[in-house]
Amino acid sequence: MNPERLRGKADLLQSDLRARTVAILEGRGSPEDIRGLFLGLRFKTKGRRVFRDIADFIAHRDGRDRGRVADLVRDIYAGARVFIMGAVGRLPELDVLQAAGTANLRLATDQSIASSCAMSRKAAQAAINRATSALRHRLMPSDRDAFVFNYYCNRLKWHPAFHDEDVLREFCAVLADNNLLEREELPQMECRNDWLALNVLVFLHGVEIELPSKQRIVLQAGFFNKERQLEVKAYLTFNDIGKPLYMPLCVFLTSLQPEGRCDPFLLASEPHGWDVPLKLSQSGLLGAI
Repeated sequence: MNPERLRGKADLLQSDLRARTVAILEGRGSPEDIRGLFLGLRFKTKGRRVFRDIADFIAHRDGRDRGRVADLVRDIYAGARVFIMGAVGRLPELDVLQAAGTANLRLATDQSIASSCAMSRKAAQAAINRATSALRHRLMPSDRDAFVFNYYCNRLKWHPAFHDEDVLREFCAVLADNNLLEREELPQMECRNDWLALNVLVFLHGVEIELPSKQRIVLQAGFFNKERQLEVKAYLTFNDIGKPLYMPLCVFLTSLQPEGRCDPFLLASEPHGWDVPLKLSQSGLLGAI
């Protein structure tokens, strides 16, 4: 027996991940290869939140309560709650308005906050808090505080957590950081963008997001938008505003059309969000399990 074999092989995981990368580059990769790369590099992302969030969803599909998508769902739920209450003629309580304002502020960029309010994020949050406190004591807020309060607390602001190009960019970056993808291989990996996006769509489909109230919001894939682009939506449900009300909002948006990427069953089904488990075939076609 070769005594060197008794030492074990230290780079088996690296070899495994590289083999999966090569399989994807050569067009013979499987969803398990994508899954293996996300899980194997889950803690080696160097702060890239999109890659880490997807990896966390793969690792824990039941009741996610943290991460970029979970944060987005909680924030759009808070803003949508005020929107829904206004639509049915109910006056939201102050704490509901304040929560919506704080959530909408988190969804805004520093640039948009400066453009709309001529102040920093921290100053805008302070203005919302001051206005809430004044109204709670039946006092009129200052004109500036009232403007910020009305701008952020009385509307629904929303955007997807990420797009397919975000996924590809971070996927390639994480692989390169971990010496799994060479610079000259990058164009070849970019050609796998559509297939990568479809895999991520399958990974997110059916995942549940847990709100602080313990209510669970389900994520479902479909193409219910005017551009008919494949997407994943969070299906928000409001049970305490008269009759139950529903509002689906996109959290992952792709640039892909369903034709040529979905089997006939999915194409013919209601596009509001597929209510069946999904799989991706070896040929790259989405279908029901």
